[in-house]
Amino acid sequence: MPKKTRVEMELFGKTGYQLHGMLNLSAEAMKQVEDRARAMGLIINDEAAQKSASFNRQLKDMEQTGKRLAIMIGQELLPVVMEYAQGAINLTKTYSELATEQKEAISGLLKFGLEASIAITAIQSITSALKFMRLATIAAAGPLACIGNRYRLSR
Repeated sequence: MPKKTRVEMELFGKTGYQLHGMLNLSAEAMKQVEDRARAMGLIINDEAAQKSASFNRQLKDMEQTGKRLAIMIGQELLPVVMEYAQGAINLTKTYSELATEQKEAISGLLKFGLEASIAITAIQSITSALKFMRLATIAAAGPLACIGNRYRLSR
C-alpha cells in the first residue's frame, strides 16, 4: 500500500481510502468541483450555516421541552392510573372470592346487558331505516301528488 494511501486511511479511516481520488485532484480540478457544487447550490455561506445551527439548537430545545411535558403529564396521571390499577386488582380479588351463585348472577346481568344493547342497536337501526323510507316515500309521492292535484283541478 502506498505511503500516501496509508496516511489517508490513518487520518480518515475507511473514508480516507474512498476520498483517495478526490485528495489527488489538482488545484484546478478542485476549483472545478467547487464551482460545480456552488452552481448546484451545495455550498452554503457562513450566515446559512449559523442559521442552520441555530435551528438545530431550537429543535433540540423543543425535543427537551416535549420530554419535560411528557414527564409532567405522567406525574399528574400516575396517581390516577395507580388508583385504577389498584381498583382492578381489588375487583379481581373480590370477584374470585364470590360464591358460584353470585358469579352466575353477575354473568347473567352482563349477558342481559349485552343482549339489551344489541336489541337497542337493532331497534335504532330499524327506526332510522323507517325514517329514511318515510322521507323516500314523501319524495317519491311529491310529484305524483302534484299531478293528482292538477288532474282534480282540471275537472
